[in-house]
Amino acid sequence: MSTEDRAETADRADRADRAEAATTAIHRKLRLTELSGLVAAVFGLIAFAYLTVPAVDSDYGWHVANGRHLLDGQLFAGVDTYSWTAAGATWIAHEWLAESLMAFLHDSLGPTANSLLAGALATMAILLTVARLRVRGFGVAIALVVGLLALLDAGTIVSVRPLVVEVFAVALLLWLIDVWRTGGIDARRFAVVVILEFLTWANTHGSFVLGLAILGATWVSLLIERDRRAPVLGIVGVGATLVTLANPFGLRLIGYVASAVTGSRLELIAEWAPPDLAASMWWSFVVALALGVLGVLGALDGLGALGARGARGARGRLCVLGALGGLGAPGRFSSKARQGGSGPRSAPGHVRPDDALIA
Repeated sequence: MSTEDRAETADRADRADRAEAATTAIHRKLRLTELSGLVAAVFGLIAFAYLTVPAVDSDYGWHVANGRHLLDGQLFAGVDTYSWTAAGATWIAHEWLAESLMAFLHDSLGPTANSLLAGALATMAILLTVARLRVRGFGVAIALVVGLLALLDAGTIVSVRPLVVEVFAVALLLWLIDVWRTGGIDARRFAVVVILEFLTWANTHGSFVLGLAILGATWVSLLIERDRRAPVLGIVGVGATLVTLANPFGLRLIGYVASAVTGSRLELIAEWAPPDLAASMWWSFVVALALGVLGVLGALDGLGALGARGARGARGRLCVLGALGGLGAPGRFSSKARQGGSGPRSAPGHVRPDDALIA
């Protein structure tokens, strides 16, 4: 065999080895993908079982009663029509769409249907949190650990009432922003989906103002980074703000939301009471808060501002994980735990009509 023949034979063998190695790598990646999908599915089922609770919240009947008044005009009167001593007081049914759906499901399928819907929305919020970590380049193990932390946090606030809309909407908005920033969705689709989300959000729960704040903070971040997409997000933010006016109450809704979360009346709302960090139900929040502090410190050191791909070394990954872990559980914090209930009312809308804002 000549030298040329031997070289050609060696070259063929080398190409065959490379092809075999590439095929093996593809098969290994497919197996890992299938395993990751299976693990995520099992985690999702566990989360759904954990977050699906009975409709025992003391506000449940109030929401169903409101929803039943969708067609008679009482829901959109803008005044309290329930209380004897507070009749005629200003009250905006900012959760009218969610309450109407709750009333329909309760009357047609029973309270269990509302429990399942609330559990599904909360579970999707947790899975979106896990998906955010995957979008940012983290492995399945790290994503599920932070997802578990988010699940424990969500378990302290999720109950069968419109509040669960806030949990889902915040998680969806943060996921959409991450996917858009990483090029997973183009600007036009991003704008359409975000505006549709705010149109729905503004008619289901007054926490839509939190979503506007998230858009504003992201826009400022893009300006600081001198990102060329900042004007695009600015336009989306303006559109999202304007579309929130498409509600039965117009500007009065925004004024009502603002008045309900400011001033001395805020102290009357149980969900805004300071948490007891010594209680075991708050331990997951304490861990998330500590990881969040690590994330901030890491970002200040320039180790993890843009996610795992931009971090270098174990310390950078820890800091980024901390930042994401601290923000992993969407929604507000409540001391009501899983048994639900924000305390009895003397009558719906009486004395504390504004606590419906976060109900």
